Amino acid sequence: MVLMAQMRERLGRRVRLMGIVPNRYDRRTNEHRTNLRHLVRAYGAYGSRGVGRTWPPLGQAIAVARASAEGIPIWGTLKGRNLDEWTALAERVATYE
Repeated sequence: MVLMAQMRERLGRRVRLMGIVPNRYDRRTNEHRTNLRHLVRAYGAYGSRGVGRTWPPLGQAIAVARASAEGIPIWGTLKGRNLDEWTALAERVATYE
């Protein structure tokens, strides 16, 4: 939360944390599952009692890395679960109050 304090100081206005988005998450690894549990324990799960800050994780997607390297939008390159995760994130951000 040090970064949030620095941003508030620099910008001179109210800055709010929308959420923490774990990314490049691999649900197959114990380390990633453990780290996600720690985040949820510390900041709450998205949607829990309206206060949770840990949003659902975005899985690893080579298409995201490729799109970033090529400077193109991800929307034409993602498929399946990755597309669903990124679409859900975009909708949460767009409708965040």
